[in-house]
Amino acid sequence: MSYNNESVLNDWQEKLLELEVCLNDFEGGLFSERACNELRSLAKDTIILYSNGVIDSNISFSNVLKSASKNPKVKRFAALLMLRTLNVEGLLKNSDDDKSIEQNVSQLVETALPDFDKKFKFSDKKQTFDKIILMESVHSHIMDKIIILKNIPHILKDIVKQKESVFKAINNKQVKSYLRYYDYDKMISDVKVFL
Repeated sequence: MSYNNESVLNDWQEKLLELEVCLNDFEGGLFSERACNELRSLAKDTIILYSNGVIDSNISFSNVLKSASKNPKVKRFAALLMLRTLNVEGLLKNSDDDKSIEQNVSQLVETALPDFDKKFKFSDKKQTFDKIILMESVHSHIMDKIIILKNIPHILKDIVKQKESVFKAINNKQVKSYLRYYDYDKMISDVKVFL
């Protein structure tokens, strides 16, 4: 997704942006059941749009995740999207979907993201709820790695002093992977030019 206003976003990018706005509106707060329903709907629609019609829009969110896990072109995107949304308390708990939603999320993330599984060891856990607890922590972990970008000083000489730390943060493989669908490479190339 391009942060550049001159770029035209495609349908899935627009839906992803809408989902991010929803997430940011409630950042740090508790999501109501209604907000969780809206967020699940946005996540479902985003995955369906990303699949470019391969995944049926008339199936439950849980089944969208199950279908995404079987599609090599969609599963990594869907898994990363789930990691992004899982930090929302109640996202899966209040679901009207079938009871296999947690299992479908777990299976999707484990199979689509072996790099994250290696780091966080989801597959080492036997119980699905234990895996989900670990998955819920991934977003915060990634944000902690790039917190320096939020706190860059306004004075040039202070920025130069933190250059090494900034480069370490933006070149982190997990960060790059996690933020891939947000045009991370484009944003970071602009940061590198500035520094």
